[in-house]
Amino acid sequence: MKQYITSMRSLTEACNKDFEEVVAFNEFERGEYLQKAGKICDHMHFIEKGAVQCYKGVKSKKQTLWFMLEGEIAMFKSSFYDRKASEANIVALEDTRVHSISHADMKRLCEKHHSFALLSLKITEEYHMRSDLKSDVLESRNPEDRYNYLKKLRPDIVDRVPQKDLASFLRINPETLSRIKKWQKMHPGSDSNQPHH
Repeated sequence: MKQYITSMRSLTEACNKDFEEVVAFNEFERGEYLQKAGKICDHMHFIEKGAVQCYKGVKSKKQTLWFMLEGEIAMFKSSFYDRKASEANIVALEDTRVHSISHADMKRLCEKHHSFALLSLKITEEYHMRSDLKSDVLESRNPEDRYNYLKKLRPDIVDRVPQKDLASFLRINPETLSRIKKWQKMHPGSDSNQPHH
């Protein structure tokens, strides 16, 4: 987590010391929840190893909002900052290791250290950029184009998460996604030329 922090913003020695005292290491097994809908998101998690999915609804009918992998922050932003019940769940897709900080500790560090307040702002900006990316992927495209665009921007996600969850994010059914991937495998280099029926 320290490398992530340093890459975004250099902190003072005093801030680093206070920060390291409140960050906790946690491990989540595959299928275990980092956050459940209906509860306030009280922790921000930096993913050291693993992958998580943020979704609304129930397991049998998910609406996937996004995926977070190594080097990224996992939280439900509006719940964490506004202290309102989360509308979404965050679940580990793999065995996942994280470094976590509570909202209370985050707030205290922001109030005490100007450098940490600037870091918090940078993290918020990164989340806005992530929201823009999600909107760009889903914006009025046909299924093939949505898949191709995400594959271009985030091949790490496309190659890693379960197909049913990827289909849920792309707002298409798993069979359609399977057909797109099969067609592209048979026609390498022709990402978006699948004939429409």
